[in-house]
Amino acid sequence: MTFTTKMEFKEAVREYCIQEGRRIWFKKNDNVRMRAVCKDENCGWLVYAANNTENNYWQIKTFNDDHTCARKTKNKLANRKWLARKLVKKLRKYPNLRHCEAAQYFKTKCDLELSMCSLTRALGDARAVVYGDAAAQYGMIRDYGLTLLRSNPGSTVTVGVIPQPNPDDKPIFEKMYICLDACKKGFLAGCRPLIGLDGAFLKT
Repeated sequence: MTFTTKMEFKEAVREYCIQEGRRIWFKKNDNVRMRAVCKDENCGWLVYAANNTENNYWQIKTFNDDHTCARKTKNKLANRKWLARKLVKKLRKYPNLRHCEAAQYFKTKCDLELSMCSLTRALGDARAVVYGDAAAQYGMIRDYGLTLLRSNPGSTVTVGVIPQPNPDDKPIFEKMYICLDACKKGFLAGCRPLIGLDGAFLKT
């Protein structure tokens, strides 16, 4: 089996060991070779890959898949970056994914037990990838309003903010009102004229 880069090989080993519930570490890791072994000294599992400089790829030379240690439900290989990458796919399919559902997903798929802290951070990173950073999103509201006015002349766009005591601080977004010109004209065209009457009694 061959890999384009060393990182591709390393991530493949990580993915495999998380799925299998194995704790490993990279005993040898340089630009020429990589060797991963089980953290249990009595377990003979190992995988060794070397860089084929002539053809510019990494190839597995030795692979002993015989694990004699017990499966682990807590694995440091499933770090914050790995968790976030998996959660990005879930969030795009289920935008309202909750912590308990994310925890159940990893438990069912990989038999992983995760701390609430690590799951919260990974879920936050994944949401930033899917939805963008919250501050950056609010920072684009004014540009969004100007774009609406350019593409819909005659429309009304108002952005309300809360000013800060310190003039150097950026104001906080409070509200936004949008009324497109087509909606205005449609509303006025569809309304029947009304005659207003004074509510006072008529005098004789």
